[in-house]
Amino acid sequence: MTDLFLNKAEEKIFAEIVKRSDAAFDPKENMLTEWRGKNGYHSRLEECTVHGVAGSLEYACDLMCRGKEKDVQRAERILWRVLSLQDRETDSETFGIWPYFLEESLSEMDVPDWNMADFNAKRLYYLLKEHGERLSEESKERIKEALDMACKSIMKRNVGPWYSNISIMGAYVVMATGELLEKEELQAYALKRMEDLCEFNLKHGALQEYNSPSYTFIMLQDLAAIFRHVKNKGFVALAEKLNDLVWRCLAQHYHYRTAQWAGPHSRLYGMLQNEQILMQIQRALHYRILLVDLDTAGLADTLPRCFFSARSHCPEELIPYFVEETKESFQYTRYLWTEDEREDDIAASYLTKDFTLGTFQKAMFWNQRRSHISYFGTRQEPVYCCMRCLHDFYDYASGLLVTAQEKNRALTIFGFGLDGGDSHPDLDKVKESRIKAYDLRVRFEVGGAVSGVLIRREGNEFFVEVGDCTIHILVASVFFGKEKAVYNVTEERHVEETGDHRETNRVKCVDIVLYQGEETELDFAGMEQCFGVTGFEILHKGETPGKLPGVTVKDNTVTAVMGNLKVAAPVKADTMKGFLHHSCAWVNDCRAGFLS
Repeated sequence: MTDLFLNKAEEKIFAEIVKRSDAAFDPKENMLTEWRGKNGYHSRLEECTVHGVAGSLEYACDLMCRGKEKDVQRAERILWRVLSLQDRETDSETFGIWPYFLEESLSEMDVPDWNMADFNAKRLYYLLKEHGERLSEESKERIKEALDMACKSIMKRNVGPWYSNISIMGAYVVMATGELLEKEELQAYALKRMEDLCEFNLKHGALQEYNSPSYTFIMLQDLAAIFRHVKNKGFVALAEKLNDLVWRCLAQHYHYRTAQWAGPHSRLYGMLQNEQILMQIQRALHYRILLVDLDTAGLADTLPRCFFSARSHCPEELIPYFVEETKESFQYTRYLWTEDEREDDIAASYLTKDFTLGTFQKAMFWNQRRSHISYFGTRQEPVYCCMRCLHDFYDYASGLLVTAQEKNRALTIFGFGLDGGDSHPDLDKVKESRIKAYDLRVRFEVGGAVSGVLIRREGNEFFVEVGDCTIHILVASVFFGKEKAVYNVTEERHVEETGDHRETNRVKCVDIVLYQGEETELDFAGMEQCFGVTGFEILHKGETPGKLPGVTVKDNTVTAVMGNLKVAAPVKADTMKGFLHHSCAWVNDCRAGFLS
């Protein structure tokens, strides 16, 4: 594996990553310990120390790479401990997968995560393929059995091509295992799956997990592993097409001045790109650009285990996007075409040398989704502005929005779904259209290097000064049942936590407070009117700000107009599907995104 290190500094960083894991190893259980925070998915455990299955396997891979005799012995002990936790009962619904933690069996989990067949199997395959000569024969045979069971689970689940990262990962695991075990049925399944997901995504012109920093490099790492491990030439050729597709989306959204990844993002845990993503880019470019100083103190603490297990390659023709000043560009992307065009997924993204603005035309305010986000500043001091909906100060997945964007301007109507999720789109559905809350607000959150950011209010308009740019936020109309919305400028230190992801940000905000007070039950179905209209524009100094959007309500539909932008949405809370059907966005009286 040493061929994956590009320089001595990377080897040093790798050694520090493994040393960090050494300190978390529990020799009694032969697993790594980790902290499980709040708001995690699938598990009922929170705010406690646990022994993680996936993390322990990753540590075993890193130990084998470090390669000392004691490392190999420890890796095998970890391996056997983890293998014992796989569901081996052939008639079990969860056959072939693993729980998250030693402390919680599959039956005790909130909802078992079938992705664990894919994630853990790829690490097992890596151990066998890259370091099998140092493993005992018994260990190698046991890994093969585990891989075969994991493949059966993957094939039974058979995720579709729209689940981009797992679709690719599962295809890789099954093909690699099929070649290893010389099983034709596995290879045939994997090739068909890769053909289908390649055809689907190329037809739509983008991955369905569109522009997702948190998962793009998981996909690129798995594609890199395909190039390294898989023999089937047809399978590899399809992987090359996907690699080009993924890198093209990344390149077209990369902002040179801030080193940020312009929105909108289908899935992103943080707000700003971290060292892990920037390191991946500079490695893929063979350090033609330096985004992260490898001598930075504490850099290894920001990088995950197995970071150096594979290295992606960026197509040569895309490299100028990363090494030259960003040129002005504006594009719509219809990344999901459906039989009913009202359900098409459309993204708009505008990049200039000074800032970016990206929005989804129709989306939810999920914790992982950045449906309305902009970036400013410099690589050293980046700033973001993100529109959020917060239920008790955590992102509310049943908050909805429809947005029309043209370049630096966006017009939005936000509303609410009756049958969506609370903190997650699917795992914690809202019951009977009601939630208990002591606070509910829509927020324009400004974070990052905010010490010099100033916000001033003029009536229902807010001006956010960010360097040479001004964010102009216009609140035209807000109705939330019998509650009277309150507009505030706030500043706070906000903790973001989702399971094992935690970060603390100092933020400055423009808040539209829909409810605040004693915990009460909010009944969305019982509200006659439940919506808000906001305008948003990014101006350079000296540019004239726009006027408040005009708002009309007729036949249970609210329509807002701001210059050549127009949006319409239901006046009342609607079903998630109903909001898609009854909302629309136009630019110059044309459906936004349909003529690009």
